[in-house]
Amino acid sequence: MRKFVLVTRTASMAIACFLALSACGLETATTAAAVAGAKTQEAQQAKQQMDMMQAQIQAATDKAQAQQKALPD
Repeated sequence: MRKFVLVTRTASMAIACFLALSACGLETATTAAAVAGAKTQEAQQAKQQMDMMQAQIQAATDKAQAQQKALPD
């Protein structure tokens, strides 16, 4: 009977440790997913900003070329 109690306690502790470590893994995975989502949004915003800047540069280049053509020779 004593061996059975010892085995049961050991098994219970092993299960408790497993569940605790599983919870840590779940928390880590959840945190990683949240960080990945934030980084994805950050990358999308950076792309939008880059596209806007490229459009402004192109508009300024077009304006400068038009002014250059308007100058008398």
